[in-house]
Amino acid sequence: MTELSQRMESVLQPTHCMVSDISRRLTALEQKVTDMDVGWKKEITTLKEVLKSVATGAELFPLTERVVLIEEHLRHVRHVLKLMDDDDDDDDDEQ
Repeated sequence: MTELSQRMESVLQPTHCMVSDISRRLTALEQKVTDMDVGWKKEITTLKEVLKSVATGAELFPLTERVVLIEEHLRHVRHVLKLMDDDDDDDDDEQ
C-alpha cells in the first residue's frame, strides 16, 4: 500500500507543480489586464475631457474617432477575457 501511495505521489507532484505555476501566471495576467483596463479608462476620460473643450469640428472628429476605437478595443478585450462587470455598466449610464 505504501508503494502505491509513493507511486501516486510521484505522478501527482509534477501535476501539482504545473497547476500551481499556471495559477500564478493567471493571477499575474489578471493583474496586468486590470492595470491595462484602468489605463484605458483613464485615457478615455482624458480624451472625453479634451473633446468637451474642443471648439471646431475639424479637431473634434479625430479625437472622437480615437475614443470610439479605444472603447471598441476595450469592449473586445473584456469580451475575450470575459471580465465584464456591473461597474462598467454603471459608468456607461453616468456618461
